[in-house]
Amino acid sequence: MQNPKQEIGISSPAKLWLPPAGIALLILGLSSIPGKTFPAHPDFLNSVVHFGEFSVFSYLVARAFYLSSTTNNIANLLMTCFFISVIFGTATEIFQFAIPHRLFDPVDILIDSLGALAGLLVFWGWVKVPDA
Repeated sequence: MQNPKQEIGISSPAKLWLPPAGIALLILGLSSIPGKTFPAHPDFLNSVVHFGEFSVFSYLVARAFYLSSTTNNIANLLMTCFFISVIFGTATEIFQFAIPHRLFDPVDILIDSLGALAGLLVFWGWVKVPDA
């Protein structure tokens, strides 16, 4: 396997930043839907969706930062991306105060944070794969 920085051309910032921006817009779009509009679903499905959204979001943010920077300090990159993901998750929960029949839920922030951590662990594993 090649070095991850060589695997993807980094000549176009859009190539790196459009995927995390797209996931962020998807999260905001889903957060904007009034609560009574959602079809009935089991409670655990909400947690699965939150976890999945933020694992993908944090992975893509870390990938974009890593591939667009010259730093190889993975620890700082991971902490920064985790902080960004947690702040974004908290902001989406606060945003839901303005949406009819939606609530601020600290448990969702915890699940978002765990999802972000999972995505960053997957990213860390991707970066740590030795060259073949």
